[in-house]
Amino acid sequence: MTIDPATLNRRLTIERYTLVSGPWNDEFVWTDLRTTWAAMRYESADEEFAADQAYARRIVTFTTRFMSDITAIDRVTCQGVTYDIKGLKEIGNRDGLEIKAEATDPGGA
Repeated sequence: MTIDPATLNRRLTIERYTLVSGPWNDEFVWTDLRTTWAAMRYESADEEFAADQAYARRIVTFTTRFMSDITAIDRVTCQGVTYDIKGLKEIGNRDGLEIKAEATDPGGA
């Protein structure tokens, strides 16, 4: 299976939690690993209630060209919304990559 380039119409930034040394202490921050083109498909959008507070939860699948260095502990940002990666699936023989991700409180995006 090949990826149709015409469907890759969203800019996806992959971020990694990285240790940064500062002058007084070390801290972990999210840093950009790479930005790539991806297709986005909505799986579900739910509103849940916990402790009398409502929050939105959105699950999407991003399809992009294959990348071997992405892990499930990374996160992605698309259109101003940050998503936690929930799963990765290789498409074909390194033809592409499906990234299942979840956004909590995605706002209006």
